[in-house]
Amino acid sequence: MKSVIQTWLRRDLRKVIRLIDEDDYGIIEGFVYDYIAKKWFRYRKGDGALPIESSYSDLLTIDLNQFL
Repeated sequence: MKSVIQTWLRRDLRKVIRLIDEDDYGIIEGFVYDYIAKKWFRYRKGDGALPIESSYSDLLTIDLNQFL
């Protein structure tokens, strides 16, 4: 089961990274939430395809975890 979870998480992270890096929509920051591990991953434009574990949005100056 773990490999299935890692597969969807990797796939979702790749989608967010591609969406931000392709710059078609002007998106600067994106998040993916792993609801099983209860972890957030944030990717910002220019992070070199390396998302970090964080739920805090620098752009909105809020912690998205408070909404769960």
